Amino acid sequence: MDDIRVPVRLGGETKGELCVTDEGLIRRFDARCEDPGRLVRLSVYGGGKEGYLGVMEPENGALSLHRRLSRAERADFPDPIEYAAEAGDRGAPGSPSVQTQAGARNQPRRPSARAREGEPDTLWRQVGDGSLYAQTAEGSFRAIPATRYGLPAGKAVDRRRIEGVDYVIYRLRNGRIE
Repeated sequence: MDDIRVPVRLGGETKGELCVTDEGLIRRFDARCEDPGRLVRLSVYGGGKEGYLGVMEPENGALSLHRRLSRAERADFPDPIEYAAEAGDRGAPGSPSVQTQAGARNQPRRPSARAREGEPDTLWRQVGDGSLYAQTAEGSFRAIPATRYGLPAGKAVDRRRIEGVDYVIYRLRNGRIE
């Protein structure tokens, strides 16, 4: 495979580029885009599939991501790759919906045990990057697996076990962690 270049889309607009290069049995992904001032979890898309690459990092006034993945690590990735965008991106209006590996992106999840007695169940939806989203009477929340590093622990509002996985819960305001 020759190097391929696809656009990096943020908010529906092209803001950068992803270069995909084969290096023997390893495929290298190098992305660079404008810094929107928030955390960007990047995935690749194509043929109705999503392949998660990781969190972009600040580099010289922009965001970048450099990943090297084996064939096994990208077994469920789209082929061919059409574009890169934030994880969980549903694409432009009229485009086919993207499915996760399990094919259950918007299947609701309920906590296996309530955090406090008498608390109503919260309906969580998968986002596409391993995290969950919920809208309740108290506001919007994001549940991020507790094993992730670099998260603002001081901003967490709760910890919960949902379907056997430990999550750290954050309150969202305008789509961002408060």
